[in-house]
Amino acid sequence: MNRSVFDPTSVGMDLTAMIQINSTDTYAYCRDNTGIVQELMFNVNFSGPFTFTARHKRPFIKQELFNAKTKLIATRSGAIYIASGTAIYRYNPLNEEMRILNTTFERDVTMLKLSDDENTLIVGTANSLVYLNISVGNYGDLLSRVDGIPGSPVDIQIRN
Repeated sequence: MNRSVFDPTSVGMDLTAMIQINSTDTYAYCRDNTGIVQELMFNVNFSGPFTFTARHKRPFIKQELFNAKTKLIATRSGAIYIASGTAIYRYNPLNEEMRILNTTFERDVTMLKLSDDENTLIVGTANSLVYLNISVGNYGDLLSRVDGIPGSPVDIQIRN
């Protein structure tokens, strides 16, 4: 454990969200005692002896995105999609690049899912499922939508 970055056994903050990128990299977003959302990056070795390595701790660059309804999902390549209110952002934690997707919504986003190939972001919002193109070089252009769903989608099951 690298306790010089942060002590994983005693973080001392309230967890707001956590997301695993791949088989080792994980990000936790915690609110400190001053109300600032901190981004904690760590690696976890799940095979062999369980080890936890702290990598960085820093204030998150867009504090206003985190609230009780914030949704997160990550691709295996490291992009984190953050839904806050009616907008979705693509966040690269390696260089802290934040980009709003091309499609925004009239109502709050209630669900984020990825297609199996991770080229499509499936978004739930009031009475609709919206499919966005997030393949290389694309930033959330509308592919299709399904309207008339009762309520606000929170999950879907895809059958092949």
